[in-house]
This record gives sequence, structure tokens and C-alpha cells, in this order.
Amino acid sequence: MRYEIRARADEIQLLYRQSFPAVVASLVTGLLVCILLWPVQRHAILVGWFGALLLSTSARVVVFLRYWIMQPEGTTLLKWERPYRLTLLASAAIWGLGIPFVQPADSLLHQVATYFFLVGMAGGAVGVYSAHRQLMLATIGLLIVPEMTWMLFQGTLITTLMAIGSVLFLVTIYRTGKVLSSHMHQSFLLTHVLAGDRDEAERRARQDELTGLFNRRAFYEQAEEMLHCGRRKGHGISLILLDVDHFKRINDSHGHAAGDAVLKMIATTLQQHLRADDVCARIGGEEFAILLNIPNRNDAVRLAEKLCRHIATTVVAYGEKEHRVLLRFTASFGVATGHGHIDHLLREADAALYHAKETGRNRVVAGTRRGRVDG
Repeated sequence: MRYEIRARADEIQLLYRQSFPAVVASLVTGLLVCILLWPVQRHAILVGWFGALLLSTSARVVVFLRYWIMQPEGTTLLKWERPYRLTLLASAAIWGLGIPFVQPADSLLHQVATYFFLVGMAGGAVGVYSAHRQLMLATIGLLIVPEMTWMLFQGTLITTLMAIGSVLFLVTIYRTGKVLSSHMHQSFLLTHVLAGDRDEAERRARQDELTGLFNRRAFYEQAEEMLHCGRRKGHGISLILLDVDHFKRINDSHGHAAGDAVLKMIATTLQQHLRADDVCARIGGEEFAILLNIPNRNDAVRLAEKLCRHIATTVVAYGEKEHRVLLRFTASFGVATGHGHIDHLLREADAALYHAKETGRNRVVAGTRRGRVDG
């Protein structure tokens, strides 16, 4: 459904982009009709008709100017369909309903000439308004049907033949417009479907399926961007690695589904305590990495300690109600700060994490640039 809405928005955008020349052409053609009929029709009738056409054209120009000023995008374009439709149909009605009244009743030559202008405008409507099939058919119908009906009631052979020709013209336009509009709509729709599939594939390639966090690939990409930005501003970043303590024991005792529940809870905890510009990723089985725009190691350590305490007090309820198990777990943390390559930060943080594991778990250890750890 969302692709259909986007395709429709694209169709409306195309209408605004390509149809303004038709607005000008309509007014110029109306002027030509007045010049043609000026010697054979009452001037008041022509001035009144052209005045109505000028008024509708002005309304259309105002709509276009507002559109160009506001530059709507996305689904907000749908709101611009109604003013476009109303002003276009008003202009088409002035043409279609007005011509039978402004053309002279006793001059077949002038009747044919004015009908020629109507057919030309109807043919142009196929190309200009084909992005919106219903609007195109309504416009052509308003242009042709009143004059065709008028010709049928004249009862002469020539006007009857012209009316029959008008019917054939409308049938042809209907079929042509249907095919053209359908293909155009399918093209817009396919564009959005393919873009959606591409975005989804890209998201899956960068996202850990279980936790919804970044995966290892996306982590490296974000890390390089953050390091580059930090070097440009003259400061480093901080990296926190955390690993769930005795995770294998959780899987062995309660099953892998229980382990997955623990990983999801940790991901939720990290997302709740980190800022919008921090990067959080699952880079291994039970190992997570956090990138922070924090150049001060002590600040990063304090955040890691806060996360460590929160995880240690978290309880995950797993299983059905009759067999529910309350899972308690802890995590160990390693912290590194610097502005070198991400692999250097990872090695430093990993060494600190290993030291945290070796010295009791459920604690935070910070690495140093010289390879030692403080904890």
C-alpha cells in the first residue's frame, strides 16, 4: 500500500512539473479562438467567455506558484491533487461548455475551425495528463462531449459525421490513455518497490537480525566515520566492549532461546542508556561494542560502570507461565580511548575485557595506549 501511495505522489509531482506550459497554451489558444470568431460573433459573448477562461487560468497559475514556493515532497504531494484537479476541470469545462455558445450557429467553417482547436487540445491532454488517467479522461470528456452533443442535435450530415468521428476519437483516446497511464503507474510503482527492496537488503546487510543493532560490518563503517570526524576536530573517541559472563552456561542450562532473550535484553538496555549519536553493535555471539564521541576515558569508564550495574540487576523472565525461569546474568567490560585505527582500539579494549574476565568478571577495565590495563 505504501508503494501505491508513493507512486501516486510521483504522478502528481509529474503533473505539476510538465503541465504548466499547457496552462499558457490554453490561454493563448483561447485568444486565437476569439480572434477567429471576432468578425462573426457578438463581442460581449467572446469577451465574457475569454474572461472566464482568464479567471480559471489565473487560478491555475496561483496553484502552480504556491506549489513551486512550497516544494512539497513525499506523501504531502497528495494534498496538492485536489487544487490541481479542480482548477484543471474548471478550465476544461469553460472550453467544452463554452465553445457551443461562442461559435456562430450559421457558419459551418467556423464550427469546424473551433472543433479543430478542441480536438488539438484533447490530443495534447493525452500526453500532458496521462500520469493521472481519471483526470485525463475527465478533461478530454469535458472538452469533446459538449461539442459532440451539440453537433448531433444539428441534424446535418456533416455535423453528424463529425459527431461519429468524435465518438471514435474518444474510444481511441480511452484505450490509448488506459495503456499509457497503466504503464506509467507501473513504472513509478516498480521504482519504489525496487528502492524498497534495495533499502531492505541494505538494512539486513548492516543489521543484526536477533537484536536489531548494527552488525560487525556496519560497526566498522560507523567507526571509520567517527574516527575521521574525531581526527578532523582534534579529539579521539571511546570504545566499550562488553561480553556476557558465562553465556554458554545459560545456553546449556536453559536452551539457546533463553540465551537469545538475554541478548535482546542487553540490546534494549544499551539502546535505553546511550545517546542518539552513539553507535551500538553486536559484533560476536555474546559480544557487543559501543562507539562513543567521548574523548575522555574516565567519562567512558563511568558510562560502562553504569551499564555494568544495570545489567547485573536486570532479570529476564523466560518461558511459559507454568515453567517460567528468571534469568540473572552479568557482563564484563573493556574500555579504550584514542584516535588511531579502529583495529588498534579493538585490540586495546579486547585486552581490557580479557583482563576483566580474568579478574572476576562483572566489572569494568580500561586499557591504556601502552597496552596495559587499569581496573
